[in-house]
Amino acid sequence: MKKQPVYAYLKLVPNDVKAAEQVEELIDAIGDVTLDSNDDITAARTAYDKLSDNAKALVGNYETLTAAEEALAKAEADVISNAIKTIDAIGKVTADSKDKIENAKDAYSAVPERLRDKVTNSDTLDKATERFAVIDTIKQAGTKSEEHFSTVLGTLADNDIYPVQSIGGEWSVIALAKSRKCSLPTRRQNTTASVVKQ
Repeated sequence: MKKQPVYAYLKLVPNDVKAAEQVEELIDAIGDVTLDSNDDITAARTAYDKLSDNAKALVGNYETLTAAEEALAKAEADVISNAIKTIDAIGKVTADSKDKIENAKDAYSAVPERLRDKVTNSDTLDKATERFAVIDTIKQAGTKSEEHFSTVLGTLADNDIYPVQSIGGEWSVIALAKSRKCSLPTRRQNTTASVVKQ
């Protein structure tokens, strides 16, 4: 006996048929799945879930919806994982960390806002960005005025950056030595300061 299509066994209520067709249109509208497909997929899923059992059985492209949901879930997991790994790759912040921090910013920006709370180490990126800005300021201080050095010294203190055991400690030594506020022997202070002035 030839198998009959599922709708042959259903009580075809006109409203169910129309509702099913509308859901099929929503599913077709999803198209290629990207991270921007969330709203379209959610709309199709919500509409499908509201259908009666009869109408659900009439939706001929339901598998397209489930495949889209799986593809979106994978894309979201991948972009979140990449952001976390790229942020972790920053490591210890030094004067040479600019490229790693920029890469981490790009990876984090690629994560949709609705998912950014799932990037569990985003605070690490914030702290690295702030710390690099301080280090870079100190690094550039050798070519600036004495007034600038007062600002640098205040920044050092505010950020708890001190020589030698700190991130960017070498620049702290230079800055503090030039200002004569570094806890080095006077001879070493003078030598370091003279190098900076050059």
